[in-house]
Amino acid sequence: SFYFAALYGFLLAWIYGFGHRIVSLFLGVGAPVRGTTEAAFAAQMSGVALALASWLPALPDIAALALRDLGLALVALSALIYLAGNGFLWRRSVLPMLRTPGAPTVAIRIAFGWLALWGVLELAGVILARTTSLPAQNLWWADAARHAFTIGFLTLLIVGMSFRILPVFSGKPLWSPRLAYATYGLLGLGAAMRLLQYPAAFHPVFYRIGAYMGIPVVLALCLYIFNLMRTMRAKSAPETARREPA
Repeated sequence: SFYFAALYGFLLAWIYGFGHRIVSLFLGVGAPVRGTTEAAFAAQMSGVALALASWLPALPDIAALALRDLGLALVALSALIYLAGNGFLWRRSVLPMLRTPGAPTVAIRIAFGWLALWGVLELAGVILARTTSLPAQNLWWADAARHAFTIGFLTLLIVGMSFRILPVFSGKPLWSPRLAYATYGLLGLGAAMRLLQYPAAFHPVFYRIGAYMGIPVVLALCLYIFNLMRTMRAKSAPETARREPA
C-alpha cells in the first residue's frame, strides 16, 4: 500500500502537474484538450484512494480484491486519459523550441510511450483476471508492469529532462550526445527485458533472461552520471570566449 501510494499517488500526480506545466512547453505541443487534465487527476486520485482502502483489515477478501482492481484500473486509465489529452506521443511541435544535443525531447516522448504501455498492461491484467481463468494479477506480471513504469517511464523521463534542462541552465553543451543515445537505448533494453516475465509464465527461460535486466540499467545510469559530470565540469561558452586570445 505504501509503495502504491508513493508511485501512483505522489510521483504520478507530480508528473501530471509537471508535465502540464513544463513538458508541454519543452515539446512545443501546446495546451492539452480541455477537461482531460482534470479528468486524469480525478481518476488518479480516486484510484489511489480505492487501492489504499483495499488494505483495510476489516474488509473481506472479495471486497478487498475488487477495490484493488478498481483502484489500479482507474490509475491506469488516468494515464491514458492524460496522454490522450496532451498528445505527447504524436503531436508535432507547434511552438518555437531551443534545440539541444542528445535528442532529450525524443527520450521524453519515448518515456511517455512507456507510461502508455504501463497503462495498457495494467488495464489488461485487471480485465483478464476478471473475465477469464488466467491468473493475470500474479506477482511476476505485476512486477513486469511496475518496471515498465519505474524504469521505462520514470527513469527515462528523469534522464531526458536532465539532458534537456541542465546543459541549457548551465550554459554548457552536453558533453557526449552519443552517450545520451546509448543511455536511452540501455534503459529501454532493461525495461523490455523485464517484460519477458509475461511469456515466462509459459517457458522459464524468459524469466532467466529477464533477471539480467539490471545490467543494462546500471550501465545506463553510469553513462548518464558520467556524461552529466563531464558536461558540468566543462567551461561555459562565455568563459571560453573570454579566455581566447584576441
